[in-house]
Amino acid sequence: MHRVAIFVDAGYLFAQGSVAIAGSRAPRSNLALNAAVAISQLRKISDSKAPACGLLRIYWYDGAHGGVQLTADQAILAFCDDVKVRLGAINSQGEQKGVDSLIVTDLIELARQKSICDAVLISGDEDVRVGV
Repeated sequence: MHRVAIFVDAGYLFAQGSVAIAGSRAPRSNLALNAAVAISQLRKISDSKAPACGLLRIYWYDGAHGGVQLTADQAILAFCDDVKVRLGAINSQGEQKGVDSLIVTDLIELARQKSICDAVLISGDEDVRVGV
C-alpha cells in the first residue's frame, strides 16, 4: 500500500519555528499554534515529498507533565482528523523526554507492518537516526 506518515517532534518544530519567525528561540510558553494551518502545511509537505502516497496519519510527538496531561493545544490537535498525539514526559528542567524513542518505535513498527512506504520526519534530534 502506498501511504505516507508524518512524524513531528513538536519541541523541534516550535524551537525552529520561533527562530525562523523571530530570528531567535522563544520560550514555548510565548508561542501559539494554529492547528488548522499547521496540519494543512504538513499535508502540503507530504504531498510534495511523497506525491504518489495517501496520508496514513500525522503523528504529533510532544511532552506532557506526567506523560499524560494534555495541554489545550495538544487537545485541539488530538481531535483533528488524521492526527495522533503521542506524549513523552517533561522533566523538571522543562525538557521533553521519551519523545525520540516514541518516534523511532512508531517509525520502525509502521514500516515493519508495511503500513507505510514513505515517511516525512520533522525532527532535529540525532537520536532518531536509528529509526530511519
